[in-house]
Amino acid sequence: MSNGPLELRFDFGIEYDLSTLHLWNYHSESYDVDDIDFTFYDGSNSLVGSLLNVAPLLGNGNGSDGTPIFAQNYALSFPSRVRYVTAVLSGSNGEVDFNNLGFTAVVSVPSIPEPETYALMLAGFGLLGVAARRKRRAAR
Repeated sequence: MSNGPLELRFDFGIEYDLSTLHLWNYHSESYDVDDIDFTFYDGSNSLVGSLLNVAPLLGNGNGSDGTPIFAQNYALSFPSRVRYVTAVLSGSNGEVDFNNLGFTAVVSVPSIPEPETYALMLAGFGLLGVAARRKRRAAR
């Protein structure tokens, strides 16, 4: 609960490819989320994709009376490699509360260097070897 928008910041620790956003909203207008603005960032804190705005429906049960609460699922279709997420939640009555918020994801696969990169690395190691050999000869 808050007196206005609530900002949440997630740090996943490593980069993930997110596929689905899950939100369990409350079932009453008294305390619920009416609007969420998400921004997604990679490990270098660069924006990934564009702003995502979600206007969730009210929850479908309150759980306390035995009625199950199900998540609303939102497919995410933007570039991968997400490490940080910022979510700004707001409610029309100035009060914000929700049951849970989560993501489905897989760990991002590190990019594999192109063959040219390997060739440059090998050339660099070769030059280092030549320099070390010259230094050894000069020291004799």
